[in-house]
Amino acid sequence: MNNLLPDNILDCLPVGVLIFEQKNGDEHLICYYANTAAAKLLNVLNLKETTWATYFPFSKTVADTVFFYENSQKWLKADVKTGDTEGSLIVTLSDVTNLAQMEQQLDVLRKSNTDLEHFAYVASHDLREPLRKISAFGERLQKKYADSLDSDGTLYLDRITNATHRMQTLIDDLLMFSRLVHDDSGFKSVDLNDIIRHVVANSDCPEDVKIDCDEMPTIHANPTQMSQLFQNLVSNALKFRLPDTLPKIHIGCKNVNVSTCEITVTDDGIGFEDTEAERIFALFHRLNGRSEYEGTGIGLAICKKIVENHGGTIVAKGTPNGGAVFTIRLPLNGH
Repeated sequence: MNNLLPDNILDCLPVGVLIFEQKNGDEHLICYYANTAAAKLLNVLNLKETTWATYFPFSKTVADTVFFYENSQKWLKADVKTGDTEGSLIVTLSDVTNLAQMEQQLDVLRKSNTDLEHFAYVASHDLREPLRKISAFGERLQKKYADSLDSDGTLYLDRITNATHRMQTLIDDLLMFSRLVHDDSGFKSVDLNDIIRHVVANSDCPEDVKIDCDEMPTIHANPTQMSQLFQNLVSNALKFRLPDTLPKIHIGCKNVNVSTCEITVTDDGIGFEDTEAERIFALFHRLNGRSEYEGTGIGLAICKKIVENHGGTIVAKGTPNGGAVFTIRLPLNGH
């Protein structure tokens, strides 16, 4: 009964266990024990007396190895350790197929994302030159022939000029988005109080509008990206105000723990439905028509990318005509 106990215990394990040892001085390792899980993972009924090379396409070294096993069409992780007797090895096998497939999908997504960012940069950069020419010739037409144009001609020229300016803004935002790659070399100690003071001082904020700000921490971050983050959020709060009202904006801060701070940007503007809380961070997503509020629909996507570059998170909560709150969590000492 005692001899059966170890085997019974090993057969209850969800991972495969195989024990190999050399036999009669033979250089080949022979399997003399395998539990039920190992037989299932390797899709073999009887593993005893089979050699190491039959199953494992890697050398007999003490290490962790992930490999694809054709016979069972699974990705397996083999953890190899030395046994009690000289020359023996104990192998534990686990099925990591789902994890391996997710890693493959992530690799595809990373490559696709890199390709898209490169495409956005190249396309935006190449579009600038013809756009500059359209803008330059439009300005010449307006200066030289404005008095000669009838009302329809003036209207058409104004539309060309406005469309050109919108396109220029869109290209500038696209270029900014495509350049937002994480670069540790640009990270340093940043006092967010200085960043926010600079952003507020340079914003198109009416004198009657007061922006309250709590004491902010000093964090390890990219100062240019931090400036862009708060500039976009403050600009949004000023832009999406309720009609005929002066907006109230509060930038709050608290420490979540010793390594993370939570910053909130709260306004009392037009807000949004909670169903839009995730979609507003999507590239080109707009909640309001261009005739109501100008913009490219890239600003919040840039915010999200900046926060992610710093190992943080950003979420939004809104109430129609009741304002919005953007909550950012950032590591204090970088990620």
